[in-house]
Amino acid sequence: MRHLKQQRGISMMGFLFIAIVLAMVGTVVIKLMPFYQEYAGIKRSIEQLKQVPDIKNSSETDVIAALMQKLYVNDVRSITATDLEKYIKIEPVENTQKLKVDYAREAPLFSNVYIVAKFKEDFTL
Repeated sequence: MRHLKQQRGISMMGFLFIAIVLAMVGTVVIKLMPFYQEYAGIKRSIEQLKQVPDIKNSSETDVIAALMQKLYVNDVRSITATDLEKYIKIEPVENTQKLKVDYAREAPLFSNVYIVAKFKEDFTL
């Protein structure tokens, strides 16, 4: 009598399950990647703004104008001058300025399900 060898490997159902999970994770990553790249551009713009001479003593209007220029250079196109007031608050603190970034973006995942990414950080010029 011959004994059947024990089957090894993944079944078709197991393979489909893993493929579906990987596809869902991949979709979420693809949807979130632009948000993180854009926030990295915002952070880079603020770091470059710190290098501008005499920015600490500038008016809020001058800081906004300089920041908008840096955002444009760093390819952050979703924030306009009117949106800047919503996402970035500028507060004078002693001899400097404090930027409070409260930035949120959302994208549809499928049907009525959305992905939301929120970023919150404080910067001192």
